Amino acid sequence: MNATYHTPAQAADFFGLSKKTILRAIKTGELAAIKYNSKVFRIMSVDGAAWYAAKGGRLKNVRK
Repeated sequence: MNATYHTPAQAADFFGLSKKTILRAIKTGELAAIKYNSKVFRIMSVDGAAWYAAKGGRLKNVRK
């Protein structure tokens, strides 16, 4: 099973949030992300979905 990773901008677009909100959640440790360097992060899709759901967000069934 392959994991899917997204940039903070992609996650923000998907959840209808700002990139700043995603980066703030990463910085505070609320949202798990892989940090490649001080400016490059990747978010695993399952981690993003779990974080969004825990914050009260409702995901629609999305097929890709």
